[in-house]
Parts: sequence; C-alpha cells; structure tokens
Amino acid sequence: MLELKSSAVLLDKEVKVGKTTVSVYGLAHLKSFPKLRHLGKYMLQAICDIAEEDKKYCVLGYCSDKVLPFYLKCGWFKVGDKWDHRDHNIISSKDIKDLEVNEVW
Repeated sequence: MLELKSSAVLLDKEVKVGKTTVSVYGLAHLKSFPKLRHLGKYMLQAICDIAEEDKKYCVLGYCSDKVLPFYLKCGWFKVGDKWDHRDHNIISSKDIKDLEVNEVW
C-alpha cells in the first residue's frame, strides 16, 4: 500500500501591485508526502486553478532558500527578497515586478 498525503492552506489576502490593490490567495503550509512523486507540483497547479476560478490575481507565499528551487521548477517566480526578519523569499504564481506585501502569513 502506498499512502499519499497532500495539504495546504489558502488565505484571502490583499496586496499592492504598483498602485493597485489586488485580491490574492496567500499560500501557507504546503505539504506533500512522499517527496519525489510530483504531488507538490500537482497541488500547486490545483491551487492556481482554484485561484483563477475564484478570480484571484495570483497566489503568493513565502519559502526558504532550501525549497525555492522546487517552486521555480514548478513555474513559480521569486518576486521579493527576504521579508522583514524572516529568512523567507516571496514567491508567486505570476511574475510580478512592483509588489508590496505588508504582512507575513
């Protein structure tokens, strides 16, 4: 028997892109098991599909340098450097140039 587990939390958030406030999903606690079975990749695609259906501008999240290559490999973008005192990159399902995020989730 092979047990597969995947979970994530999506939070309703607002951020500024340029001078415009947009509604996004904040991605928190993405987990998948076992690793190397593409579950995380499929989960990210499903999350992006949900965001599109719900008319969200994009999905944003935070990740450490250790897992950043995973998100980039899945087609996500690093859209911000380390935020505040945390050692996390800001990542997005959309390539955003002028992003302003005022909180961590």
